[in-house]
Amino acid sequence: MKFAHILPTNALEHVNGHSFHLILGQYLSNKNYRTFWQRRAKRGDFIMVDNGAAEATKVIVHPDGSQTTEANTEHTSLDFEEIVYWATWIGADEIILPDKKLSAEETLARCADSKIITSIPPVKRAIVPQGKDVNEWKWCYKHLDMGLRGNYATVCITKDYELFPGGREALATWLRSLPVPYRHIHYLGIKDNPRDEIQRAIYSGGVRSLDSGIAMAYAQHDKLLSEWLGHESMLWNAPYDERLLDRNMSLLDDWSNPDAH
Repeated sequence: MKFAHILPTNALEHVNGHSFHLILGQYLSNKNYRTFWQRRAKRGDFIMVDNGAAEATKVIVHPDGSQTTEANTEHTSLDFEEIVYWATWIGADEIILPDKKLSAEETLARCADSKIITSIPPVKRAIVPQGKDVNEWKWCYKHLDMGLRGNYATVCITKDYELFPGGREALATWLRSLPVPYRHIHYLGIKDNPRDEIQRAIYSGGVRSLDSGIAMAYAQHDKLLSEWLGHESMLWNAPYDERLLDRNMSLLDDWSNPDAH
């Protein structure tokens, strides 16, 4: 299984030795970021461009345990049309279509702009079904499939569904059972212990790839992933320990290698 490390602009050189990447579309407004990835694309690296939906807001946990969301001040806003423009400019291999966390109806509405969607070649389209439960997720997938007439390459499953019955493995198994042409399956993000999630993805079979910024997040907090101490969020401009980052990336690469299990 391929693992895509998400890294901020100040650490991009650490992707050397890797050829499969997921990059954040909202940061393509940064010239250094997009020109780096254009060079990698020209070298033959495989590049997925995320639509930035997950990073547009962040969850704030209050002392009383309640949660609210607010705009992520580290998030550089680009609308999807701009993301498609820059993704095409760098030579991306796949572009993740718009979605809305846990909302099937809003995800379908965001994918209804036929002008933008049809500008993306079918072999470069990746869809992200959403829903508040498993049944709604499947309903959303079926309607995305019908709306696109089956013209897409990859189905992405977000980390939120690790908490649903059967986790992402159940959804991936259901997808593989459908009488439709083969689709790639990509896991967007890691919800909890990365070694456990990677192993489940490998053992379930059929998952092409998984991405996360957890290697950098742990390096920014002076932590090693071999000692899992709970989730940390990656910051875009924070300092980090280079040795820890390289070690964390190596651990994820090793765990993602089926021959190591």
